Amino acid sequence: MAANKRSPPAGAKAEEQTLKKARPSAGHGEPVLFYATKGEYGFLSNFSRHPLKVDGLDYKTSEHLYQCQKSSNTIFRERIRLARTPAAAAKLGRSTACPLIADWDTRKVGIMERVLREKLRCNPGLKEALLKSGDRPLIEASPRDAFWGWGKNRDGENHLGKLWMKLREELGSQQ
Repeated sequence: MAANKRSPPAGAKAEEQTLKKARPSAGHGEPVLFYATKGEYGFLSNFSRHPLKVDGLDYKTSEHLYQCQKSSNTIFRERIRLARTPAAAAKLGRSTACPLIADWDTRKVGIMERVLREKLRCNPGLKEALLKSGDRPLIEASPRDAFWGWGKNRDGENHLGKLWMKLREELGSQQ
């Protein structure tokens, strides 16, 4: 008598397919999913409490620095920089009251890359933590943001994860 094979749970096949879409082709092993600031890879979140000092100015988080880069208005940038929390900085930066720099949409990925480089420069211990992820895919498991993360349908562009993987690869080749 043949063994009775169990079917995978409903939706498992679809979830596997969306996870494959979100994974970059160059990774091996289970992906590192990050979104919250807690846990082994919480530092990958822009909301993680890793301060930065850039051009003589202090930023509480990389989210503060990133949101400041959006604005063409120095007074508004200062409001963002001094925001009490990363969520408050994000809210100000996303506000329609925030005057955006020219070509923001075409420049934002390059700006985020510079922000992440500054985060690593200002917090050297994070380099080792990033390298510890090996060659596993890094995916921002944002349930809402399909540009920086994988979004609601888990098939987003994952630009934040891709930038972290690029920096990890660079760090690995320097060793």
